[in-house]
Amino acid sequence: MKSTYLFAQSAKKWGWFLFIPFLILGFFCWHTEFNFSFLEIDGLAQNLTDELAVTGLILSLFLIGFSKVKDEDEMIHSIRTRSMQIGIYINYALIILATFSVYGFEYINVMAYNLFTPLLVYVLVFHFKLWRLKRE
Repeated sequence: MKSTYLFAQSAKKWGWFLFIPFLILGFFCWHTEFNFSFLEIDGLAQNLTDELAVTGLILSLFLIGFSKVKDEDEMIHSIRTRSMQIGIYINYALIILATFSVYGFEYINVMAYNLFTPLLVYVLVFHFKLWRLKRE
């Protein structure tokens, strides 16, 4: 099956290679006020370290989730579709739960983390289902 909208198989390795450092950078940005001084915008009180972490996390998750697997076929396409659907369901369930349980400025933090939920759940579910398929 020809998959024209997937990255090359080697892109997954790059995604994992980038995911870990950007995850650590994101954690430090959000929890310790860590910033790289070279990403400071002159004349403004703005630093682009957190934007770099968010962009890096999103791009690395895209590379991990949307790279071809060795035997890309209709079954894999079906697993991809179902995994994406589960990711969306879980994302919106968490948003609804947060809407009724988190208030004030913390709600903005929950929404920021929800940027990654659909991709992260998709990657986890897709790779778990691939792992189970290979075990059979």
